Amino acid sequence: GTSPNNRTFYYIQSDKSIDGACNPSQAAKDIKSFQHQLIALDTSTGQRLMRGRFAQGKKRLEAFVPNHDFSKIAIVEYAETKASTGIAYVFHPKRGHIFRYKAPLTPYGVAFSPDQMQLFVYSAKQGQLVAISLKDGKQKSYKSYRLGHALGYSQNGKHLYTILHGGVEVR
Repeated sequence: GTSPNNRTFYYIQSDKSIDGACNPSQAAKDIKSFQHQLIALDTSTGQRLMRGRFAQGKKRLEAFVPNHDFSKIAIVEYAETKASTGIAYVFHPKRGHIFRYKAPLTPYGVAFSPDQMQLFVYSAKQGQLVAISLKDGKQKSYKSYRLGHALGYSQNGKHLYTILHGGVEVR
């Protein structure tokens, strides 16, 4: 994602630790872990700066969502089974802080609330919209009536839209 002033490009760099695989088809099965890093690239100088290191494990990342001014960036791990736990990472790039929150399974949509105090995550597996308080990590769930794939707020911040297979749910 590119910051509003177009000076910084943020991206995730993933380094894999592979356990002795020789052929490419076997390599994917032998990945021991990923080490993900949030990188800030200065678009005028080309200088790269690591802003945070996170997510050691085999989980892939499902979402990279900045708030309106890039003062917070949410990155959500994909977890699908009850035996695993999803994690939402919220970065504060200017301060270099990383906060971790428990996230619902199978996250398909992520959005910050207009006041930036909550992170909404849509769980396709659980069929619910989860509001995570960025202040204390407490969660509140709302039942969703159909499976969706994306979230987004209206321009005035009054409505949260869930994009569904064949429709839109408005909250």
